[in-house]
Amino acid sequence: MGKDRISDLSKELLLQILSLLPTKTVIATSALSKRWRFLWKLVPKLEFDSQDRRTAENVGRSLLLHKAPVLESLHVTGLCDDIDVGLWAGIAFARNVREFVPQVWITNSMPVTFPSCLFFCDTLETLKLMNPPIQIEVPSPVSMKSLRTLHLDYVTFKDDESICNLLSGCPNLEDLLVYRGVPNYVKNFVIVVPSLKRLSIDEGTGRWNIGGSVVRTCGRSGGYVINAPSLKYLQIESLKGYELCLIKDAPELVEATIRNVSNIVNEKILGSLKSAKRLSLDLSPLEVKCPTGAIFHQLVYLEMYTHKPKWWNLLTIMLDRSPKLQVLKLIHQNQGKVGVVGEKWNEPKRVPECLLSHLETFVWTRYDWVREEEKEVATYILRNARRLNKATFSTTAIGSRERHEMLKEMNGVGKASYSCHLILRIRVIMGKDRISEFPEELLLQILSLLPTKTVIITSVLSKRWRFLWKMVQKLNFESDNVGKFSENVGKFLLSYKAPVLESLRIKVTDKTENRCGINVGVWVGIAVVRHVRELVLHLSLKRSVRFPSSVFFCDTLETLKLKYSVLVDVPSPVYMKSLRTLHLYAVDLNDNESIRNLISGCPNLEDLAIYRGTRRVVLTLVIAAPSLKRLWIYGKTGVLEDGGYVINAPSLEYLKIIGFNNCGCCLIENAPLLVEANISNVSYIVNENILESLKSVKRLSLDLSPLEVRGPTGAIFYQLVHLEMYTREAEWWNLLTIMLDCSPKLQVLKLIDRNQDVSKDDDVVSGKWNKPKYVPECLLSHLETFVWIRYDWKREEEKQVATYILNNARLLKKATFSTNPIESKEKLEMLNEFTRVKASNSYQLVFEFDGESIITEI
Repeated sequence: MGKDRISDLSKELLLQILSLLPTKTVIATSALSKRWRFLWKLVPKLEFDSQDRRTAENVGRSLLLHKAPVLESLHVTGLCDDIDVGLWAGIAFARNVREFVPQVWITNSMPVTFPSCLFFCDTLETLKLMNPPIQIEVPSPVSMKSLRTLHLDYVTFKDDESICNLLSGCPNLEDLLVYRGVPNYVKNFVIVVPSLKRLSIDEGTGRWNIGGSVVRTCGRSGGYVINAPSLKYLQIESLKGYELCLIKDAPELVEATIRNVSNIVNEKILGSLKSAKRLSLDLSPLEVKCPTGAIFHQLVYLEMYTHKPKWWNLLTIMLDRSPKLQVLKLIHQNQGKVGVVGEKWNEPKRVPECLLSHLETFVWTRYDWVREEEKEVATYILRNARRLNKATFSTTAIGSRERHEMLKEMNGVGKASYSCHLILRIRVIMGKDRISEFPEELLLQILSLLPTKTVIITSVLSKRWRFLWKMVQKLNFESDNVGKFSENVGKFLLSYKAPVLESLRIKVTDKTENRCGINVGVWVGIAVVRHVRELVLHLSLKRSVRFPSSVFFCDTLETLKLKYSVLVDVPSPVYMKSLRTLHLYAVDLNDNESIRNLISGCPNLEDLAIYRGTRRVVLTLVIAAPSLKRLWIYGKTGVLEDGGYVINAPSLEYLKIIGFNNCGCCLIENAPLLVEANISNVSYIVNENILESLKSVKRLSLDLSPLEVRGPTGAIFYQLVHLEMYTREAEWWNLLTIMLDCSPKLQVLKLIDRNQDVSKDDDVVSGKWNKPKYVPECLLSHLETFVWIRYDWKREEEKQVATYILNNARLLKKATFSTNPIESKEKLEMLNEFTRVKASNSYQLVFEFDGESIITEI
């Protein structure tokens, strides 16, 4: 790794960077170095996600460790108890918090009163309370002179007085959001805030579960009274069935959004918006009082939704009352328009002033040209808007015939403005097609990452894309039906024009098809002619298909992967000079000669993977490949096998063997350059020298039982520095003893139990571990790292092994034990046992319990 430059940055800059990350990640940086160890405690912005009681406890612990003089922000989400919220709030407010956002679900679902004492904080600038269980009760005036943002999202209020006392105590409040929760104890929600600039009110729809009872939001009384002389932005949504909604004073209002307000007895919403410059309305003229007189003298932008009954009548009124309107936008937010049609639209008796003198832009999203009333509205505006510069109509997908008819009708409308630019958009409004401006080489690289079926579809995009798919160098086909698929693949490959086919991958799963060899032959033949470099055939068929042996003379093929229903028959020597990767996964090998001729005909083969299937024609698999560097062999675990394996690969660097049971032999005759090996589930082999053949390895992973495989004798693993062993096999500790004795330079030891279950099978504990007569050289002189994953401290043999290593590893720097969840008492007992054990003068002892880490310096 290069120099750690980030640690050279100033503390102030590092804290700014850490403030942008989740707090869980920030805390994790404490493990980077000494400089980072306590830096997280000074980060001024904290964000936690509490999933359960344990994580809630961790949040509290982290807050108590926090040392920043001022806490800029605290965000907490998730599940917790009410006492947790109180603890977090107490710590935060004591640290002069400026932004507090508890978005939590309290476990008992009963209302929890937010502590009114916290409403006297001088430093708090932003408070966002969210979710139903929180209730606000403020019996007397409060004082939050710094508060500028207050969000009350799904919270409930004890009474009307609580609202008045809370809001009156915020003299500098600028941003207020109210999303009322249930149950609703407030009759009149009075908002009197002289400093308020932004107000959002949303009643929502639906129902909530409070204290086990379902509460619906309907049948309300009372309402809202708003007195905010500095208000500039207003949003009101989903107010239904109230007695009143009065906006008494809003002379500075610039922008307002009013949606789903209906059936309110005393309501003057629209009449109170006379100063607005931008207005968005989603209302029905049947359910809201419409203004009278030309009152919207400042309005230049009007947005209206067209899915409410008789919406056009409200449009007529708004056009008449907005003499300076410049932009009109009509939107239908749903695909369908059922129930919208009522009476017909009546053309105004006189043309509104805004159409004659000011309207410049007209947009209609999801315009339905088939509906007569929409056609009449559109035609009227186009015929009378004298200053119109641009009219845009977007509609849902329609056929070419309907599109032509609509174009003809729209172009036939007499327009009042001679300079009007008419735009018709079908489907999605797309921006500039910048991807088509890329060079062809880059486009082909992008297309190579997509499924070939998707690549072909791009041919309809434009003229440039029409034939581009034929030049894509990586093809990937997949189907579960051979019939039509075979024809399409063949047709595509014949149309292919690229000089070199980098990759062809075909996956077919069809157990009903008896014969499809001719189709496979066509695909492979075309691919070879196109100089294919990678060929992957994944066939799951009723009968195996013989792979054409003539292909084994292809000069360009670099990678060949055959899987499942493929028969490999190579009766005579072959030659593939370019082949470097060969994978044979559960294919049928015709005989011993086939595999021998195939491998010997690949002089540059580097990667070989063989997964033996159920068909056992080849008994002894001989792998003689001088150039081979990586070898994977997978047998069928739990299946009796005759014959075996003979490996002669003098250049081999990586070896993985899994699942050899009851073989006649497994001989690694020549592998002097082997660096890493993974041996798993090898047992009961008559003639076997696996471990003794791995003497050159530096990294070794073993999942074996010393009862079922021959152990090495003598100090032979002189290069081994990293050993990984699995602890599920019978008497595994005896093999560990042998390996420690035979690996004098071992630096890293890792023991793993791959199963989640703490209890081990009976055969795992058969016999007891015997301490070595003398301490292995690796423990005395080299071992630095010891890791045990899913360590079971209750098992005596595991405890003995762990104690022995800690007692004798003189140069140990770090020991890590992870275990499944245990009780606190047992955890303490285990910690006490290990902290008393050591041979090294100084090392770090790490315990991991179900995501929790305890680090001890010994």
